[in-house]
Amino acid sequence: LCYNCHSEIHKIETIDTRFNDNKKIFLEFKKLNSCEKCGYDKYNGSLHFHHKENKLFPLNRIFVRFENVHDLTEKIEIELNKCLVLCANCHYEYHHKTEFFVLNEIEIYEKSKNIKEKMLKIDRNLIKKMYFEDGKRQIDIVNFFGCKKSTISEIIKKMKEY
Repeated sequence: LCYNCHSEIHKIETIDTRFNDNKKIFLEFKKLNSCEKCGYDKYNGSLHFHHKENKLFPLNRIFVRFENVHDLTEKIEIELNKCLVLCANCHYEYHHKTEFFVLNEIEIYEKSKNIKEKMLKIDRNLIKKMYFEDGKRQIDIVNFFGCKKSTISEIIKKMKEY
């Protein structure tokens, strides 16, 4: 699913209800309820504030809950005026190099085909021996298996639970 559809289905909003409430007021201030690029307007949870110039602070870090648009401070209004309202799809497209993907799509899919089958299987018994019996550091185990540190950390963490 695209970001917008995923948000619609799961009603994804920030856990912070203060920002969700403020967002409605910010959109009212901007006199917008849709993406300025593509016109998407199905779900406000998919609308983002994209700073088009020097961001002084992120809008989701405002700790005051506003009651209405008249409560906005001048500083917040200035910050909102620096923003475009973009849907999640357009915002992510802006920040990510989609042109690179489009130009290299076939090669990317070819290289990633069956990647799980090609990856080295991680022997959990060997990790257990290396970490708990031999006293190896996690970074040494990571280097041995050639995987991410988070993978080894998660395996060790699960072993400690049992």
